[in-house]
Amino acid sequence: MDLIVLGVDGVDPEFLEQAIEKRDMPNWERLNQDSFYSELPSTVPSITVPAWQSMFSGYDAGRFDTYNMNVHNFEDMSSDIANSSSFKGDFFWDNMDRKVSLHFVPGTAPAYEVDGFMRSGFPSPGIDFHPESLEGEVKANIGLENVGYDKEREIAELMIDKDTDVFVSVVRMTDVESHHAQDTSEILDIYEKSDEFLGKVMDKAEEEDANLLVVSDHGFMHVERKLNVLKLLEKRDLLEFTEDRETSLIYRLAQP
Repeated sequence: MDLIVLGVDGVDPEFLEQAIEKRDMPNWERLNQDSFYSELPSTVPSITVPAWQSMFSGYDAGRFDTYNMNVHNFEDMSSDIANSSSFKGDFFWDNMDRKVSLHFVPGTAPAYEVDGFMRSGFPSPGIDFHPESLEGEVKANIGLENVGYDKEREIAELMIDKDTDVFVSVVRMTDVESHHAQDTSEILDIYEKSDEFLGKVMDKAEEEDANLLVVSDHGFMHVERKLNVLKLLEKRDLLEFTEDRETSLIYRLAQP
């Protein structure tokens, strides 16, 4: 194996530094000490799907008309969940002659044919795999009922041991649970929980003498209130809907 990329969704640099200092995180600490570390700007907006698509393609997400979790049709103002079928671009593994193992990469659902293995990623209404034999292997060894972080980690560990040149996995737990955290302490607890899997990935990279990249897509900040842009325009008579419907174009206003 030549390259391992571990994506840890929604890891904020400031919270990570606090977690390394205040929690039992030997693997994050080792990574921080033994590697090159830098803060990277995210996409605009800094949201999971466009950010990961940008990172794994090398282009600004606007090139692919990807601005949030949805893909929009501006002719009839309809929208649908962003997925691999609607993505107007290629990821780096689509353009190289290398065998890959891809685990839970946002924007890859439904799973599509690659030279290797794929477990589709967020956002997805279900779980699917390429090839079908991978699904059978996961069912037999791990099971696909009530798939949460622990089972997802087992799937990742199964896939990192495949005979491939490149392994890419994205951990979603750090993002999902941070959205529901009531205070900073709960966020640090979540980061600490990711340390064990990071250690296994680092050991695999050392065993394979592979290059290792540990990356995140965006950070977190405290929010004062939320603003629904379409509702605001409607209230000021600058926008009129032809029918009653819910709108989802919401921006967060950060605390100063």
